[in-house]
Amino acid sequence: PEVPTEYTYALQSANEYLTYLSFSKKELYDQLLYEGFSESAAQYAVDRVETNWQENALHTAYDYLDFMYFSERGLFDQLLFDGYTDYEAQFAIDNVVTDWYENALNSAHNYLEVMNFSKQGLFDQLQFDNYTANEAQYAIDHVEVDWNDQALQSAIEYLNYSSFTDQELYDLLIYDGYTDIEAQHAIDHLSN
Repeated sequence: PEVPTEYTYALQSANEYLTYLSFSKKELYDQLLYEGFSESAAQYAVDRVETNWQENALHTAYDYLDFMYFSERGLFDQLLFDGYTDYEAQFAIDNVVTDWYENALNSAHNYLEVMNFSKQGLFDQLQFDNYTANEAQYAIDHVEVDWNDQALQSAIEYLNYSSFTDQELYDLLIYDGYTDIEAQHAIDHLSN
């Protein structure tokens, strides 16, 4: 049977996209729909385009790692979100060359550029981002930061929103994971 012209154009478009970019099947399908192709033409193209979806997932992983820091699980989840299958995403994770410990450290630096954290708070944030306990601890152990200053800056931020007694502020800092010494340092240095 003769292939409809729209299907041929959709396949041609799919091949052109994959010459320059990495797509999951879902992303490519959605892109073809965006271009105005019918669902059936988009599906025809996705089913027949010559590409290695696993390699596309790997290229996408590298694209992400070029401008962001991810935990292994975080990158896997991002690839799933992009429409890659579990198998394709796992292929990318298994073959990407990156240092997950350094990613955790760089993520820690990024967080500390915009927010104040206690050691525990930063550790918890990195774990929330799916870094392993060892990766998060590596970041905590190697990040260059003055934890006393972090406590002081947190105290100042609290005082920008409301007034607190020294004890209330101390308790908030302890709740945020600062040590007794860090919290007391903040209270002692607020007037400076």
